[in-house]
Amino acid sequence: MKGLVIKDLLSVRTALPLLGVMLCVPMLIAVIPAAVGAQTVSAGVLSVLYAVLAGMFCILNVVTSLSFASYDEQCGWDTFGAALPVSRAKVVLARYGAGALLLLGSLAVLLLVQFFCLIGAGQPMDGYIPAAIFIVCLTVEGVMHPILYRFGAQIGGYIFAGTAMLFGLGMTALGRYMGEMSEMSEEEIDALIEQALSGHYFAIAAVIGVTVSVVLYGLSMLLSIRIYQKKEF
Repeated sequence: MKGLVIKDLLSVRTALPLLGVMLCVPMLIAVIPAAVGAQTVSAGVLSVLYAVLAGMFCILNVVTSLSFASYDEQCGWDTFGAALPVSRAKVVLARYGAGALLLLGSLAVLLLVQFFCLIGAGQPMDGYIPAAIFIVCLTVEGVMHPILYRFGAQIGGYIFAGTAMLFGLGMTALGRYMGEMSEMSEEEIDALIEQALSGHYFAIAAVIGVTVSVVLYGLSMLLSIRIYQKKEF
């Protein structure tokens, strides 16, 4: 099964140079001034840069993990893989394992960036953004993998793109509606956030979200195994 995991990870090697350039720019902007102790970048700017970097990691991690099915479909690997002395359950487990390794690698890089910002600029480390990325990636991949196994990479890609578009439009509309309906001032909003932080509500929500996403990922794995075992190649 380890070979299957390596196979999936090697399938994205052609995109690594482009991904590296896209991620290195905000990383260098955030890390270099903090590492040399420069005061030209404020804590607020570092927070924004870190949030942008986290969002890029989240999007790229999800897209890369879901692209494994596309690469296999283009190469006709499923027909070849069915002849290997490896159970179909292990094939599915390897796919989920490769996605989990990508996610852990992304979180490790984000924590390293936060550590440099902590040393250089005194920017406190924030565990909520890595937790949010963990939750989003596991949830999206947990929902999409069974769809990809059931309908294939092309139709699954259309479903993913359409769902992401509808979700983005819905969140934008909700944000505008909440902004129009809210009568709270910025001071009241800041006080509400401070109260939530002091009451550890964000930490509780993060723990619950991580637990739910892990359970969903496990259930998705079982469903994908069931779907893949019934497919004919």
